[in-house]
Amino acid sequence: MTKFEFLPDLEDIIVETFNVLDNRYASDMAREVEKSVYAAIKENEIRYLLIDGETGQLESRRLFESYQEALDDIKDMNLTHCIVGTLILER
Repeated sequence: MTKFEFLPDLEDIIVETFNVLDNRYASDMAREVEKSVYAAIKENEIRYLLIDGETGQLESRRLFESYQEALDDIKDMNLTHCIVGTLILER
């Protein structure tokens, strides 16, 4: 299973949100979430889209195959106000 880069941040969120005092428990919870996220990614199709970072609305109707492709489009079109969103599509 691929390790996700967000695990340390997720552990911090669990500690703060649920007032978890035991770091090992927070780590176990984060790993359970990791399994769920990995399963969702594996069972579904992932696409990326551009979102206006100020309004939260879709910037365009185009879906990108990769995160990098979406970032490149932001740079090419000079859309500095945009962020890349992730869309999980059922197969």
